[in-house]
Amino acid sequence: MAAVGRHVFGKTGREVTVVGLGGEGVLRTHGRHAEAKAVILEAVEQGITYFDSAKVYAGSEDYHGEVWRNRPDLREGVFLASKSASRLHADAEMDLQETLQRMGVETLDLWQIHDVRTFFDLRDIEGPDGALSAFVEAKETGIVRYIGVTGHHDPDVLSHAVENWPVDAVMMPVNPVEGALGGFLDATLPLAREAGGCGRSG
Repeated sequence: MAAVGRHVFGKTGREVTVVGLGGEGVLRTHGRHAEAKAVILEAVEQGITYFDSAKVYAGSEDYHGEVWRNRPDLREGVFLASKSASRLHADAEMDLQETLQRMGVETLDLWQIHDVRTFFDLRDIEGPDGALSAFVEAKETGIVRYIGVTGHHDPDVLSHAVENWPVDAVMMPVNPVEGALGGFLDATLPLAREAGGCGRSG
């Protein structure tokens, strides 16, 4: 089988596979440990290097932790991402500590501000006690290597984040419906490319 293609991910300079392992399907369940482990290990075997999760994806982070704790040698070869949907600094900090513990790692390659939907979200996240400062601090201290933002609802909201936040990557919808309706692909994605970021499908 041909090797999976790779590209540079956003501003990170890191090469990742163009196909990644997301956090849906069996990975967004509880109690299906053997099946989830098999999926993660098969992805590694197939050469996948981008692994995505989120605190709100049921047992996804725990499943990853069961693999990376037992196989730290495999962890070195992957680009590991997770997300926090908390809007306030203190809550995001707690999310990160829980994510690291659940995933059995000391650092994340990418930590993303999850599911930004409204201008009210923007106000809370970038405010004095907002989560954005927790993400920036985590990067500055080296706990996470890069920070990103994800959104699937309003391209204007996500575009604001791309233009005004110090993010290294952005995750947005990329599908035939979005291609027809416009917004993310013809507005947000060009902004991300201009900033040197990477639009990745959600």
